[in-house]
Amino acid sequence: MKNATDEALKISASDWPERIRGNGRRWNSLQEKRYDELAGKRDEAAENLDIEPSIVASRAALEQIAWDEDPAQHLLEWQRSLLEL
Repeated sequence: MKNATDEALKISASDWPERIRGNGRRWNSLQEKRYDELAGKRDEAAENLDIEPSIVASRAALEQIAWDEDPAQHLLEWQRSLLEL
């Protein structure tokens, strides 16, 4: 392990992987409301199925949909059905 960390410390910062940053979009009240509604449906469906909410839909997917993106781009048919999309 020490050898691995020693080697890692030798790598120049310019050779590090590029950090992926958020898209910088600012939420408005409509998007926040839409996200909260979607998350509520997701959480209720997950509770009824006794599974983790992230299996029904990830936070990232719900955020994209809250921005009026096509749910079919982010969720499978069964997931959209559970969320009534």
